[in-house]
Amino acid sequence: MVGAALQVVGAETAQAAPQPPAPTTSKARAAAKAAQTGQPVEIPDLTTATSQTFANPDGTLTDQVAAAPVRARHADGSWGDLDFTLTTAANGSVVPAASPYGAVLSGGGTGALVKLAQGTKTLSLSWPNGSLPQPVLSGATATYPNVLPDVDLRASLGADGFSEVLVVKTRQAASNPALAKVRFTTAVGGVTIHGDGNSFSAVDGSGAEIFGSGTPMMWDSVGASASARVPGMTRQNASPADAPPADSHEAAMPMAVSSNAVEVTPSQTLLTGSDSVFPVYIDPSVSVVGGWSMINANHLDQSYLSYDRNEGAKVGFIEQPGDGNELYRSMWRYGTSAFAGKHVRNWNEITFQVG
Repeated sequence: MVGAALQVVGAETAQAAPQPPAPTTSKARAAAKAAQTGQPVEIPDLTTATSQTFANPDGTLTDQVAAAPVRARHADGSWGDLDFTLTTAANGSVVPAASPYGAVLSGGGTGALVKLAQGTKTLSLSWPNGSLPQPVLSGATATYPNVLPDVDLRASLGADGFSEVLVVKTRQAASNPALAKVRFTTAVGGVTIHGDGNSFSAVDGSGAEIFGSGTPMMWDSVGASASARVPGMTRQNASPADAPPADSHEAAMPMAVSSNAVEVTPSQTLLTGSDSVFPVYIDPSVSVVGGWSMINANHLDQSYLSYDRNEGAKVGFIEQPGDGNELYRSMWRYGTSAFAGKHVRNWNEITFQVG
């Protein structure tokens, strides 16, 4: 009896003993699991399009930070791969499958060609030369045929933002007076647009740049079937509408910015030149400002914010057909606000993805 009584008392005492509280936050739960398993555990509430945070078994945290978006929220709320495949939504607009920023393209009509959003900050561009036709969708590109006679408007989305390219298909189309200047009307929310003659930036009230453009470029189709001009790199899967092909004739275009429009002035020499090969492409792109850009020693006034996006970053002397060697420097910007007030033990890895 005594033994049985002791056993009961012991059981009652064990049941009454205070238990450690269960972790109540994803950070605490990840830390507890990491300590238990001896393996790093992701803290899902801290995941963003450019960063992941892991709890380590020793109580420290590891952040993996990318300069550009590498993931996006999918329809079910989970994080997954970027997917800019365009589809038509129930309301008739055109949307990407999984984008790291808000983006809506026109399904045709008189509304905005594109609306971009970073949180509550928005920028939209509209084609002012009449109603847009219903687009033809292919992957991440929507093509609006014949917005001018023999001129298509090609709109594409990617990790860097939005590209609108006018595809001038014939020499007769190039003589259209509407191509003397190419104008897109703008509307903004929470940002103000400023231009410098070569590009524009849209900044919020704190001065942070939310959207921007590189120097607008145009090019023809000389060398459209050739490989990329950078040795070891290829554009076999890229259209000349995405970036200038090797040996193409190219020209930077001045950009004028007002409170409600951006306007570029195409090179009439390239549009009407006897040696120009059609189609000719006119590209005033817009970027959701990310974490990298380039400078070129031969073109110090040119912004590469959204130009050469198929070639990627460049470092050192690069041979350019017809131009000789050009000296490039590339720069990356990483978000560090999450490290404020923290002790950073080390920076142990920097990797570059080459595609």
